[in-house]
Amino acid sequence: MKKLKSELLKTTRPAIEFIRNIDGKTVVIHDDDADGVCAGVLIGKIVDNPKLFSTEWNISLTESVVEKVKKEKADYVIIIDTPSIDQKLLDKMNCKILIIDHHVPDRYENVVYCNPRLYSKDIYWPASYLCYYIYSIIAGKGGFAWIAAAGILGDHGVKDCKDVFIELKDSELIKGFELNEHDLFESKLGLITKIIDSGRVVKADKGATFVSNVLLKMNDYNELLEEKTKESKTILEWYEISKKEFQRLIRDFEKNSKQISDKIIFYKFKSDLRLKSSLASYLGAKMRDKILVIVQENDDHYSVSMRRGDDINTDLHDFIKKCIRNIPGAVGGGHPEAVGAKVPKDYLNVFLKNLSLK
Repeated sequence: MKKLKSELLKTTRPAIEFIRNIDGKTVVIHDDDADGVCAGVLIGKIVDNPKLFSTEWNISLTESVVEKVKKEKADYVIIIDTPSIDQKLLDKMNCKILIIDHHVPDRYENVVYCNPRLYSKDIYWPASYLCYYIYSIIAGKGGFAWIAAAGILGDHGVKDCKDVFIELKDSELIKGFELNEHDLFESKLGLITKIIDSGRVVKADKGATFVSNVLLKMNDYNELLEEKTKESKTILEWYEISKKEFQRLIRDFEKNSKQISDKIIFYKFKSDLRLKSSLASYLGAKMRDKILVIVQENDDHYSVSMRRGDDINTDLHDFIKKCIRNIPGAVGGGHPEAVGAKVPKDYLNVFLKNLSLK
């Protein structure tokens, strides 16, 4: 544990120094899932008058996000939980940039970079964990472990981040629950995680941005759970919508998923809600000896989430790169255990052929 703490300090020191030296307008760009939202909020709470908004989809930065930064005339940009960013997009922002990430590292020029996998490929510290540590060093611990824990749980990082959950052990959020993902997702903290993620699920980047800015103003999770504001009521309505659709898709998966090789389970669906990542995480946890590939159909492309069972050693980051290597316009990446991708609509058959070559 002492060694891990040393690596945590080494990892986050560049980010701590960057944030302490901010003296101008700051934009925080975060991923749209629960981990990205919670991490963005934690950084937002230690930056003066920040502007928070989400990436448009959970693989990388886009031109329109860069245009938002330029419109804000930001002096500083903090990009959180966003892998594989095009260097040209970073250069276009023309400001000081900090990247806080935990995916397989990329090498960027002219940025400050905070990523634990620069030092150890085996440590899994979600962005919320890194940002909570940064928050704790700069502002001191005080009241926001629930935000960090919700993000960590949403990104399946409980195993390597138990100190945050121990901090909450006597809280009604997790009291009486074992410190593992299966149990914690059934706790009040698990409910908060699902509620936070519903912004992305129902309203895409606009929903994630809405949720992050609502959480930024909150001091107590009961403000969210008890519909104390018009904003929290809106978020809870989104959660009910997402829960109903999620249950429908679970039933559809049982009927229409296919085993396309001895190790790969494939499921394609269409929905107005962005549920592929949630489905992949929930269903993937039940498949110890399989790779689960969830594909959601969109207007002009397919979004892919891939998860591996505990008994599978395949590095999914490398695997997804191979699956999209000859597909124009496809992008993808993530972690050895979980990845995402975007595949143009005309190339699904090529993607499926590449999958079968595993």
